[in-house]
Amino acid sequence: MSRDSAQIGRQQARHRDDERSQALRALLMSPLMTAAHESFAAVRHHADELRDWFAREAGWALHIERDCARLYKRPADLQDDSRGLPGYERRRYVLLCLACAVLERADPQITLRVLGERLLVLATDPLLAARGFSFTLTAVHERRELVAVCRSLLALGVLQRVAGDEEGFVRSHAAEGGDALYDVHRRVLAGLLAATRGPSTWPAEQAPVSLDDRLASLVAEHVPDSEEGPAHRPAPPPHPPLAGRPRRLSGHPGHRVAGLLRQPARHHGQPPVRSLRPGARATG
Repeated sequence: MSRDSAQIGRQQARHRDDERSQALRALLMSPLMTAAHESFAAVRHHADELRDWFAREAGWALHIERDCARLYKRPADLQDDSRGLPGYERRRYVLLCLACAVLERADPQITLRVLGERLLVLATDPLLAARGFSFTLTAVHERRELVAVCRSLLALGVLQRVAGDEEGFVRSHAAEGGDALYDVHRRVLAGLLAATRGPSTWPAEQAPVSLDDRLASLVAEHVPDSEEGPAHRPAPPPHPPLAGRPRRLSGHPGHRVAGLLRQPARHHGQPPVRSLRPGARATG
């Protein structure tokens, strides 16, 4: 009887190890995970061990809530342009950011048409116009761009379609044209940007100017003024040190921004994680 109990215990331990390993790999592929993901239950079940493992092995924070989990993966090289949303370039990333800004202020539900109308207001910002950006929704290709952004947010779990048809909106810009209704998942939206501090926290006089400085400021850790750690924290330095910072930038800047957005990275040539048990260290 004791031998059978020991065998059952070993099988249960192997099952827990396998489930934990599967949950870890799922988080690496889907750092922003909603409750609809098949591995979400396992992630919640092994939450403490997963948090400890990622913090110890990669220095990444893992936040798990009732309806979503967020692994704050950050690229070692902010100049890496291999991470990007399919079909995205600078203009579409601007639309994505504007859409998120609209959703952050929106009600729990929003229609595609209302999202577009409110995005148009934000798109008239003089700073955007000074950089050659314009968006009007009058042309079919512009409405298709907005729909592409919405479908990205649907895939990420920020939006959930309740009713309607995006294609009808693309084909007709009239008031009686097609539309779609979405639920807005605010917790998922809040975790979309893998940043230590949001751009809205930068004082105007200390806001970084170049793309490199902005990316570095998003992930720069807060440093207290003294050992007591007062409430006031200074802004990140304009040129934080980056390991292996290249002299010349390569690739599309929009793709480098995508490294901070929630999208499974393409880990070309990345060594596999050989041990995922508690207390084990990654090797490879």
